[in-house]
Amino acid sequence: MHDNTIVGNASHYPNKECKPNDEELTNNKLKPPALEEINFLKDTCNLFRLQVLEMSSVDSMSWLKQSTLKVPLDLALLKVTKQKSFKFQYIQPNKDPFLIGAAAIHNLLGPQIQADICVVIPPQSFQKDDWFNMVYDQKRAYYLTYIAQQILKSKDFEDTGEENLKFNYYNNNPLEPLPVSKLSSKPSLLVVEDEMSFKLNRFVPWNNNIRLSLFDEEASDDSVPFTTPN
Repeated sequence: MHDNTIVGNASHYPNKECKPNDEELTNNKLKPPALEEINFLKDTCNLFRLQVLEMSSVDSMSWLKQSTLKVPLDLALLKVTKQKSFKFQYIQPNKDPFLIGAAAIHNLLGPQIQADICVVIPPQSFQKDDWFNMVYDQKRAYYLTYIAQQILKSKDFEDTGEENLKFNYYNNNPLEPLPVSKLSSKPSLLVVEDEMSFKLNRFVPWNNNIRLSLFDEEASDDSVPFTTPN
């Protein structure tokens, strides 16, 4: 019997160094991912995002196309009474902002410190009848929004971005919004009117500064005006 086993001989396999094919490597080389692809891969790690993408691809906002509602909504359909237009102009405060609350009496407790800063709106920002039908509340909100916008533009507050600045309600009162920072030190800004802006007797509890016509209602002869919320 002949043995069919082949024994290799070193003479048949000369000692040659195997070099890779440069052309093959060039064709098979993967391009580095772009920045957008990297960011997308990071986002897709979030399971919730994947679920939202899957649902949106199936639904494609079909309910909105079939709906009879038009966006933006027409206020006439909601029966919202159109209010009387007024003029507003930002005027720089006559008084410097000052601390109030715990910060004013050096009684802040940490680790998350929140300082309350008061800004007084000058009387020149208001007209004679702005105490009537909540015009003051609207002008106060405009004044506050303008200050918040200037804070975001200021070089002194470069670390404060739009994501770190939000509006909140003072004592959960929607009539008293105030901007609050999300940073480690949380200053809140309160805007008030000057005591010389209006006559003080306009704001006594038994006086009414809001008429029912503001809510598209008619007052009867025997109706008693409700007190103005303060």
